[in-house]
Amino acid sequence: MPATEYQRSFGRTLLNLRRDSVHSVAESSTTESTQMEAELESFQRKVAERFVDLNASSSEDLLSLEWVGKLLDAFLSCQEEFRVIVSNHRALVTKPPMDRLIAEYFDRSVKALDVCNAIRDGVERIRQWQKLIEIVKQNNEFYFQNTTTKIKQRFA
Repeated sequence: MPATEYQRSFGRTLLNLRRDSVHSVAESSTTESTQMEAELESFQRKVAERFVDLNASSSEDLLSLEWVGKLLDAFLSCQEEFRVIVSNHRALVTKPPMDRLIAEYFDRSVKALDVCNAIRDGVERIRQWQKLIEIVKQNNEFYFQNTTTKIKQRFA
């Protein structure tokens, strides 16, 4: 399945971390840096798997409430896993290039939350339209019943 631009960009960001981290390895312990790289690689694989699973949905399932629920679950679990990685390696995340990577990740997280808010607003609009349709339906039924009664009275 082809990767989206977002997936490629995210992957490049994490892969660039390894190349850029050569400078910070000298400053910190090699063991901690290697452990963090392993955790980030594992995290990247999990994120990619989750989004590939979401992307595999049929066009009818896309943006359904069930799909949006799965998206939010994936998003929240990714956020939590990343938070754990960051908290486990506080000494490394304050130094370049990790500080830039963290800033980019959270910037993308804010954008993803904006998408979630837009979806929530869309669902709310659908609910409002459903209420309006119900009102119109009831008015039409009332009008139809009154019209039918009047016609029956005329011809009776």
